[in-house]
Amino acid sequence: MRDRDRLVTVPDYAYPDRKIAIFSDASMYHGNPETLEPDAKKRNFLQVHGWAVLTFWGRTILRAPHACAQQIAAVYRQRQ
Repeated sequence: MRDRDRLVTVPDYAYPDRKIAIFSDASMYHGNPETLEPDAKKRNFLQVHGWAVLTFWGRTILRAPHACAQQIAAVYRQRQ
């Protein structure tokens, strides 16, 4: 996603037509205190511009992939 000419963030998955951005975060990188604030700023930018932002930790995806998929599907249906 861009703010004019500046690249702000690239979601791991996205449904641009529904303005849904999906991030799958690994705790090894995104659990670092130095990355938490920049991650929040990027996701806030998306939300301010009308995007639904879903974030799933890697361990959550591994433990409950069906639940993650259900959440994504629910948001997808809501944003028709």
